[in-house]
Amino acid sequence: MNSTSNRPNFLIIVADDMGFSDAGCFGSEIWTPNIDKLASTGLRLTGFHAAAACSPTRAMILTGTDHHIAGLGNLIEWTDFSGQNFPKGSKYTTAPQRGMPGYEGYLNSRVAALPEVLRDGGYHTMMSGKWHLGLTKERSPHARGFDRSLALLPACSNHYDYRPDAEFPKFLEKSVIALHMEDDHYVDELPEGWYSSDGYGDKMLQYLKEWHDSPDLKQKPFFAYYPFSAPHWPLQAPKQYVDRYRDVYNEGPEALRQARLTKLIELGMIPQDVRPHPVVADEVQGWDDMSESQRKLSSRAMEAYAGMVECLDHNIGRVTSYLESIGELDNTFIMFFSDNGAEGAAYEALHKDKQGTITDTFATVMDITPTLLSLAGIKHPSPEWKGRSVVPMRGLDMIPYLQGSSDTIHHPSEAFGWELCGRAAIRVGQYKAVFLPFPKGISAWQLYDLSADPGETDDLAQKMPEKLEELLVCWEKYCDETGVVPLQPELGARWHEAVEAQMKEGEWMEYEYWKPGALKEENRQKFVRNIQKLTDPRSTELLS
Repeated sequence: MNSTSNRPNFLIIVADDMGFSDAGCFGSEIWTPNIDKLASTGLRLTGFHAAAACSPTRAMILTGTDHHIAGLGNLIEWTDFSGQNFPKGSKYTTAPQRGMPGYEGYLNSRVAALPEVLRDGGYHTMMSGKWHLGLTKERSPHARGFDRSLALLPACSNHYDYRPDAEFPKFLEKSVIALHMEDDHYVDELPEGWYSSDGYGDKMLQYLKEWHDSPDLKQKPFFAYYPFSAPHWPLQAPKQYVDRYRDVYNEGPEALRQARLTKLIELGMIPQDVRPHPVVADEVQGWDDMSESQRKLSSRAMEAYAGMVECLDHNIGRVTSYLESIGELDNTFIMFFSDNGAEGAAYEALHKDKQGTITDTFATVMDITPTLLSLAGIKHPSPEWKGRSVVPMRGLDMIPYLQGSSDTIHHPSEAFGWELCGRAAIRVGQYKAVFLPFPKGISAWQLYDLSADPGETDDLAQKMPEKLEELLVCWEKYCDETGVVPLQPELGARWHEAVEAQMKEGEWMEYEYWKPGALKEENRQKFVRNIQKLTDPRSTELLS
C-alpha cells in the first residue's frame, strides 16, 4: 500500500491490433501467463467495446468521450491522404472530413486529457509506448499531461528500428519510420538492439523505479499508461519467441479458428450454439488453393505474430513483477485490453470477491477515464478548465458494477454509436444496426438481435423495419451529438455541409520533425523523404 495515500495507482496496458482470442485466458494457444494471471485474479469483460482502429480508441481511452469529439474522427493517416483508403474509382473519399471539428488529426483542446486531470489532482504520470494522437511537440504526451514519456508518435514502425535506404510500396513506408519522442524532445537514435516491446518495457521500468526511489515522487500515486505497438504489423519478433510456435499453425487459419471457438465455448465465454460470422476475406487466397510454399509463408507469419504476443506478455510480466517486488501491486488498479475489437480483461485490486469471473455486461473504453477519476477522488473539470471550454465525458464510472452495487454499467436503453471510414453501427440494448459499404458489406443498414445472434448472421432489417427505424433515429442523434461527418450520403444529412466546409489540400497536418534542428540532419532528411512519398497528392495507390 502506498505509504502516504490510500488512492490507488493505475496501470493501463493496451495491445495494438490484438484479437479477441489471442490471449490464453480468452482461448488462445499462445503462451500468455502474465495476462492470464491478471485474468485469474480479476474480471474478464467479454462485452468490452473499443473503436475499430488505433487512434480513435486511444483518444477515447484518454478522454472518456467519443473520438469524433476528441479530434480523431478518423485515422490521422486516412483523413490526410484523401481518397487513398478507398478502392480506385470509388465515389467516396475522406476529403469531406478534412478541417471539420473533431477531425483535427490530434487530441484537440475541446477535451481534458486523463493524464492532465490526474497530474493536476496529485498523480505522477508516465507513459511508455504508442501515442498516435499528435505528431508535434505541442500535441505530444508531454504537452498533454505526462510527467515522463517515451512515445512512438505515428501509427506504427519497424519494431527493430531498421531503416534501409530503399524503395517500398506506399503502405510499407509507414512501417519504417520509428519516430519517437521522450518528454519534450525527439529521439535521434533508439538504444542498440531495440525491439519495441522490450524497449517500452525497459522505459516503463525506468520510470517506475524513478518514482519509487524518489521520496518526493513517492508521495504521489502514479498513473502509468503502457500502450504497446505490438502485435501491429510489421510481423516481427525475437527468435526465441517465434521458435516456440514452429509448425503450430501448419493446418491453416480455419483449423485455428475452429480450435479457438471450441476453447471459448469450454471457457463459457460464448454460447454453445453460437453461429460465428463467416469470414469475409475475398482478397486473401483460400488455404486449399495455396501452393505449399504459400502455406508455409502464411504459417510463418502466424508464428511471428504469436511470438509478438508472447513478447508483449513477457513485458507486462516484467512490470507487474516489479510492482509486486516493491509492495505496490495490491494498490494498483490494472486494466488490459486491445485497441481494436471487444477483448478486455480487468484486474480490480480493491474488491477481491470478483476474482477470476467472466461477464458479458456492456462497457466501452470511454468508461476508463470516469472510472479512474472516481477511484482517484477527482472531479472531471468540464465545462470550463484552464480558460477553455471542455466537453463532459460520455463514459460512465464502472466502480458501482465492480463493487456489486449495480447489475450493469450502462442502462439497457442507452444508445451507443460507432463510425469509422464510412462503416457505422448503432446499438440499443440487444439490437444493433450495422452499415457496411461495398465490397465488404451491402451498403445498406442491417439489423441484428445480439441476444440470439451474437455472430451477426441473421439480418432482421426486412422482418423488423420499425425496430430498424427506431435505431436509425438514435443514429441521427448520435451523429448530432458527436459531429460525425459521414463519408456516404446514406449515413446522414451533413454530407453536403461537410463537402462545402472542407479545407484545401495540404493545409491539414504539420510535421514538425521536418524542420531543421528537430533531429540530426541525416535522420531528418530520411523522415522528410519518407513522408514526402506518403503525402504526394499525385499518388493514387491504395493505403493498407
